[in-house]
Amino acid sequence: MGYSLFYKDIKSHQSFTGTFEVKTGIKVHEKVVHSSALQCCRTPCNASVSEGDIVDYQYSVTNQGGTVVSGISVVDQALGPITLSRNALSPGDSDIGKASYRVT
Repeated sequence: MGYSLFYKDIKSHQSFTGTFEVKTGIKVHEKVVHSSALQCCRTPCNASVSEGDIVDYQYSVTNQGGTVVSGISVVDQALGPITLSRNALSPGDSDIGKASYRVT
């Protein structure tokens, strides 16, 4: 007697051994939804500053989603556009940009 293999068995990633009867007409499709998620952090590089000092900022952009994100640009409202080395990030990739500001 064989075992009928069902979608729920395949989806659960179970391991089977033996003789199997796969019913024709069963389609195994699972819709995978990929979402985009970017994280951007601005971090000052100086421990302490005084008036007239230059503060260096580092901008870290990480793709925390499940799909490639392209057309990335970072604009700081106070410092303007931040240059990144790439304008597209694959899932898990990150890039860093830098900018400076004189304390007034």
